[in-house]
Amino acid sequence: MARRPHPNQLDLFASVTEPTPEPAETVVRQPDRRDDEITPFVDASIMGVVPGRTPMDAALIEAGLANLYSLSMGYALRDMTVPFAPRSIAFPVTLRRDRGGRPYLFLSTPACADLPYVRRVEEVTGLKAVWAPSNCDGGMWHHAIDLATDAGWERLAGSMEHTKISHVLHAVGLNVFWGELSVGNARALLERIGEPEPADARPAILGSWAKPFGASVTNNYLHGWGSVRAIELGWATPKRMKGKREIEAAFTEAGLAAIAEARASKIAA
Repeated sequence: MARRPHPNQLDLFASVTEPTPEPAETVVRQPDRRDDEITPFVDASIMGVVPGRTPMDAALIEAGLANLYSLSMGYALRDMTVPFAPRSIAFPVTLRRDRGGRPYLFLSTPACADLPYVRRVEEVTGLKAVWAPSNCDGGMWHHAIDLATDAGWERLAGSMEHTKISHVLHAVGLNVFWGELSVGNARALLERIGEPEPADARPAILGSWAKPFGASVTNNYLHGWGSVRAIELGWATPKRMKGKREIEAAFTEAGLAAIAEARASKIAA
């Protein structure tokens, strides 16, 4: 006897007694070595795992360590007991799943492993948080850019285990011109972390600014001592407030003249 189709799938133009077609050949999925990679995927539900809806996620939410939104989106978990900045410590750990649906905890920075919040997340999940730059590489940068400010530079100098010298140099270059870090505090920070001051920073400054696409201070940002010396030489002014008006960072006349001379000498050479 022919199988009776489900009413919601009934074709009004087909006979109820029409023979059921032979089932299609079953395709067996072969094991893929890439399934063992710790690589997050976009739609975890394709593996039968819905982020934010698993028992582990529910336990984290119940413990007050996460919320449904961050878990469902795969975002870093927020420690609500500490200030938002630096983000490296406010968001110290991320819960992600690989292609097979297996959960992993990734640290924002290697030093975050010792934070009480991370220890509590590990206890609830039964997982060990690990440092894997290929999966969570923004924390060390956030630590530098968030603290390379007039309010945070001393804390940054005392917590270099959460970042790298290269990140700090980049952050100093940006925040000096953005007006977030004064030249005096930038100089103090660089000295505190042991970054040697070049005898003559002018070649490096002009080598960056003299490039064809270096039409403004906001292009070809200088790093570290370059930004400090550029301001001290009077070649640029940082972003600042004039009354209620915001004045963007800009070259001075002396800076433009130095850039023009550097470009002319390169053409002549």
